[in-house]
Amino acid sequence: MKLKKKTQVRLIAALGVILLSALIYLAGVLYFSGHFLPKTYINDIEVSNLNSETADLKLKQLDPCLNVIERNREGNDTISEKLILSRLSSDIAYDSSSLLSSQNRLGWLTSLFSRKDLSCNKISGSFDPSKIADLIRDLYCLKEENIVRPKDAAIAIENGKAVVKEAIEGSFIRQENVVSLVTEALNHYLEGGSDTLDLTSSYERPASSDTSALQALIDPIQKALDKKIHFNIDSYQEADLKGTEMVSLLKIDGSQLAIDEDALSEYIASFCRKYNVSDYEYIEKSSLKTALEKALLSKEDADIDVNWIIEEGSSLIEVDISEQTLWYYENDVLILTSPVVTGNGNITDATPTGYFEVRKMKQDSWLVGKDYEEHVDYWIGFDETGRVYGFHDASWRDEFGGDIWLSDPSRGCVNMPLSKISQLWDYVDIGTQVYIHE
Repeated sequence: MKLKKKTQVRLIAALGVILLSALIYLAGVLYFSGHFLPKTYINDIEVSNLNSETADLKLKQLDPCLNVIERNREGNDTISEKLILSRLSSDIAYDSSSLLSSQNRLGWLTSLFSRKDLSCNKISGSFDPSKIADLIRDLYCLKEENIVRPKDAAIAIENGKAVVKEAIEGSFIRQENVVSLVTEALNHYLEGGSDTLDLTSSYERPASSDTSALQALIDPIQKALDKKIHFNIDSYQEADLKGTEMVSLLKIDGSQLAIDEDALSEYIASFCRKYNVSDYEYIEKSSLKTALEKALLSKEDADIDVNWIIEEGSSLIEVDISEQTLWYYENDVLILTSPVVTGNGNITDATPTGYFEVRKMKQDSWLVGKDYEEHVDYWIGFDETGRVYGFHDASWRDEFGGDIWLSDPSRGCVNMPLSKISQLWDYVDIGTQVYIHE
């Protein structure tokens, strides 16, 4: 009888242990339905026994980010940068809820003995699209020093030879395109998509990389570069233009040989300085320019008879303030065109308008005022004294023309590029007419 009672007690105790174990196991299953299993790490952060909300707060210290893959400057490798999304909104955070719901809560006991590493790429929250431009501002691909713009396959002149240059893929992508792609990637990321944006296939490409068609154009261009132009200057003088000096007056425009107008103007001015006899006996520039333009583009050797003017001709400098452009004419023939910067009466002294004439010409001079002292290589004064308003170079400017005068005008003078005013200096004299208008 006593033995039977002992057996019953042992059986009841065993059942109690089993029941207690079952209750503990079921309690664990229930608990880990809303909490991460022991020894669980997400992105190397321990989240053991945390619910998803608390785990998300702990993960937020990692700063959710979008990985951006870009080309390097040489275009033959890639770099990776991170866009920290907290700069867009404070409510962007990792979302670990899906990891919690997918964990094996029934195996919570075994998790006590081994570490489990999880990766969370899902984020939640919202962002302000208007802040994207500021977020991407420091990306490698948008820094000017890291950009190589794509170039089409093209013909070029190198050391007097026409050659075909291969296309350059470059490493240029427009900022507005990056803004659009990043915005799209972030929306995709918030919907559970990838945390990586690869920009490398979105860079601008050269429009043309076909060199076979260009190669067929090399021979006629080379013939034009190899020719000789002979000048019959007068009964006693002759001259030749060929080789490097002639090639310097030419350029490639698209796939065609073209004339470098600035270089041609400088050459004609230099040619006339060398051979002109006086202010009353000089080479007629317009016919020389026309003949030279035709000869330069020809594939054959050419002879040019130089025409002379044996009397003082009329000349005019015209400036259109609204167009910010200067034209110089001789005998109604346009000789020189130049962008300028004039005064703006709303900011500085306005450039005077009307008819004037060149009254003073001086090289290597200083412009001095109450708050400035600037050196100029050329001064061509046209006001009554020739000392107040004039045409002059402006070494402090990188650009001329356009709308510059509206925000950064001259002090009333007409600013010109050094290369242009040096030509104008050679063309004009005291008494040359000046006409300035709106």
